[in-house]
Amino acid sequence: MTLTAEPRTGFTTGLFVDGTWPDAAETFEDLNPATGEVPARVSHGSAADVDRAVRAARAALDGAWGDTPGVTRGVLLNRLAELVERDARVRCGSTGGRPSTPPFPGAA
Repeated sequence: MTLTAEPRTGFTTGLFVDGTWPDAAETFEDLNPATGEVPARVSHGSAADVDRAVRAARAALDGAWGDTPGVTRGVLLNRLAELVERDARVRCGSTGGRPSTPPFPGAA
């Protein structure tokens, strides 16, 4: 089966911190240099957003995630990466190569 989709345009990415989608104080344009099109606005996290994310990560590491054996965490993270890559291809309308617009901030 082949999945195809039109690239998504005109959306704003969000921050995902501690299981929630907080609003970002700022966004910036994701400009496609080949076309001049702005397919998305990307959320720009503030220092406070970073601090909140670090606190959430520390709490996870001090809890159940930290108690999970490293091999198990690796298997889970690799599976997550596979799903992100699969969904990025579908969401961005690409069947190969690198999408011009990542599905979330920081994706490269």
